[in-house]
Amino acid sequence: NYSYTSGYRQIAGDKCVVGSETFFLPIEAECPVVAPGDIDLMVSKASEVVNKSITFNFTQGQGAKIVTQYEWSYGDDSNSVTIGYSNANSTNHTYHTPGDYIVSITASNNGGFGVDDIHVYISDIIVNVTIKAPSFISAEAPVNFFANVTTKYGTKHLVNPKYTWKLAGEKKVSETSYISYTFTSVGTVTIEVTVSYPGGISESSLQLTVEEPPPILELSVSIDGTTKGRNGFLPVNQNINFTVSHPINKTFTEDTSFHWLILFGNGTHLYDNTINKTYLIYSLPLWDNYTLSVTSQNPAGVAKVTASFLAEEIIDNVIISNIFPVYRANKIISANLDIQSTNNDSYIPYMGTLAVEVYSGSAGNRDNQLGSNQYVLSGNESKVDISFLTVVTGTDNLSIYVYNNVSTKTVQQPIMVATSVQYGYVRLIFQTTSLGTNYHNYEWQKELQMIVFDDLQKNLNLQPWQLEVNVTEEVNTTNTKKRNHDGMILTAHVYILPVDLSTTAVNNVESASNDLVTQANLGQLKFTVNESDVVVKTADNGPNPILIIDDGGKDTTKNYLPLALGLGAGGFVLTVIATIILIVGIFYWRKKYRSLEVRYTRLRQGPMRFTFTSEGESLEEEDWKEDEEKDKDEEDEDTHQMNTFQPFEKDKGNDL
Repeated sequence: NYSYTSGYRQIAGDKCVVGSETFFLPIEAECPVVAPGDIDLMVSKASEVVNKSITFNFTQGQGAKIVTQYEWSYGDDSNSVTIGYSNANSTNHTYHTPGDYIVSITASNNGGFGVDDIHVYISDIIVNVTIKAPSFISAEAPVNFFANVTTKYGTKHLVNPKYTWKLAGEKKVSETSYISYTFTSVGTVTIEVTVSYPGGISESSLQLTVEEPPPILELSVSIDGTTKGRNGFLPVNQNINFTVSHPINKTFTEDTSFHWLILFGNGTHLYDNTINKTYLIYSLPLWDNYTLSVTSQNPAGVAKVTASFLAEEIIDNVIISNIFPVYRANKIISANLDIQSTNNDSYIPYMGTLAVEVYSGSAGNRDNQLGSNQYVLSGNESKVDISFLTVVTGTDNLSIYVYNNVSTKTVQQPIMVATSVQYGYVRLIFQTTSLGTNYHNYEWQKELQMIVFDDLQKNLNLQPWQLEVNVTEEVNTTNTKKRNHDGMILTAHVYILPVDLSTTAVNNVESASNDLVTQANLGQLKFTVNESDVVVKTADNGPNPILIIDDGGKDTTKNYLPLALGLGAGGFVLTVIATIILIVGIFYWRKKYRSLEVRYTRLRQGPMRFTFTSEGESLEEEDWKEDEEKDKDEEDEDTHQMNTFQPFEKDKGNDL
């Protein structure tokens, strides 16, 4: 707040005739605050590996900055809240889990709010790379190679990996971990792969032999009558019909035998048999790379065909969890997806690669994408974490698409997004007098945050998802004298969500927030951490700063010296100001109303005259003579009586 004049400036000598002089005192009014806007969030490095610090900063082109509250949300359930642009426009954060995160900065004050967000991609760390290849490779036949990556945290989550292959001296670059290549000559060749990512590079190599190509047979692949490509993707646990035919005659003589060989992984024999049939119905059991080789033989000669496939599990079921009915606007939503496939009519954890896309709106509407990502699941961890930023307030419907190369599954999830007037916010400022330096400890702050959460949830009878508590140590921007030892205050930011967006639920949250502020300001709110009471000193509904002058851990009830010194200094300043005002008033009064000039004139054998004039004017000599003549002519009518004295006589010993 600030004080401004009521329209009249009182000056010395003014007196009220009627009414009260307090009418002219300055009026206290709320400072006008402009909503923050034109916020641009930037990051030092959008792609980084785990356990590396990343710097975020932002600029604000419009709106108030000093009283604005800035909330950083890093996408990993950690937040920080700061008052004042200069304290908040730059921050560092370290991610300890690989994944894709959405970082946002929300600026809010009494005028409104502004928000911006940015994506950061945190990569796992590569420990080892090996090359998977078929055990038999022939010239003129395409073959698939797979770079198997082992990571430190086992997530296989790599950010923008680039696979540089060197195949028989030829360099090829791929963004995926597998590549298809056809050798044109026979002999021993070396396969090399280099994987580069934000954490550096990792390399692997493999030597193998390329054999002479036999006469090529024709191979067709079909599932339930639908023809598939000779090389490509096939589903796991489905009957696949592999059929060979003669490239010229289309049929074979009765004495032709067929050797069917199916390899997977690094060359493990999955099926190896010689039969007299031109077809084989087979179900691929696992997510992996497969090589099918068919050799025909009769008295006329030998022919062969080889094909490579990547088998993927069918996504049969997706269960969404850890998602709540109501969220705050401009808040990052995190949820878990449990991906399942089917084996013998039973759901099992999905294993393989997949992609997830999240859209706002009804199913089939892909105009408003909220987020997307790719995952690799080992089967032991069939759950994936998704996160995205809410952009629509009110009731929204999420469409979540989960797919791979052989199947797609869609999940619908309704949510409600509350605006700032639909959820409660309370800011608690703690009294740190008895805490010493404990409250500077991050682990102690986390302990306090958990206790505040548990106590408020119980006392307010809330569901866990309705309550969010963030305890932070902040700069006391309003305490310019910094009477505590480091100018810091301990704050808890409490957010309370309604059970839904109905008027009743919103009013209940508002009432609970106001009651909490009242209870805190009456000194009735305290929490116990490690057998020490932590008392709330003051509270409000934010976001304007509260003036907090903390004593920095000193017991002011026994030490009155600071108070005495403060009063002494204040009294001296007030005395100086009062003296200056008095001097200016006297000078003004004398100049304006009472200026006295005394002039005396010694006339020849005449009286001495004293002339009084007003307004500070002086009578010139000519004016004096004119007045003297008028006195002689109009002596009887002169209203100004002159005081006349007899002249002093020198001979009587009198001397002027």
